[in-house]
Amino acid sequence: LAPGRESPDRLASQIALASASPLVDAILKSWAGAIAVLNQKRQVVALNANYLAMLGVEDAGAVLGLRPGEAVHCLHSGDQLPGGCGTGPACRTCGAAISILSALEQGEPAERDCALTVNQDGTLIDSEFRVRAQPFDVPPEQFVLLSLVDVSAERRRAALERAFFHDLANLLLGVVGACDAMDGASPEEITV
Repeated sequence: LAPGRESPDRLASQIALASASPLVDAILKSWAGAIAVLNQKRQVVALNANYLAMLGVEDAGAVLGLRPGEAVHCLHSGDQLPGGCGTGPACRTCGAAISILSALEQGEPAERDCALTVNQDGTLIDSEFRVRAQPFDVPPEQFVLLSLVDVSAERRRAALERAFFHDLANLLLGVVGACDAMDGASPEEITV
């Protein structure tokens, strides 16, 4: 896929098409999570209120025409790459970039996990998303529906649970070992 961006006139035409589509409108209004509609150049042409809230943006116009990494302020989106956001070395392993490109190239839904660092008001925050890209047509254009689910808290909780159960298992092994050592010992031989 070409790494460039649509011309301003073509982008405006795609935004108008997506805005006028009853299908796009129904999807944007009914979807509970954060979703955006992307064009073939991976630029945002429509998005729902949950996506705007996730970004902390009130005006959709501030996001239209951006690529997903630029919209969420991915640390690598400003790397000044000739092909723009989604074409750099860090993007080769990005779950969002992979799922979007896969959906565009294969014409089938693609889902990946995406770990990224975002710049929120000068503070770097590690975030994790489950990303699903689904191609669909609004003739004469083909778009991609991009769904983002923030799984950061879920992943942190799972890591804490693993650490807790690991520590608990180690503690129990120590208790069992101490019990085994005391088994059969006389009271005088046991020291605390």
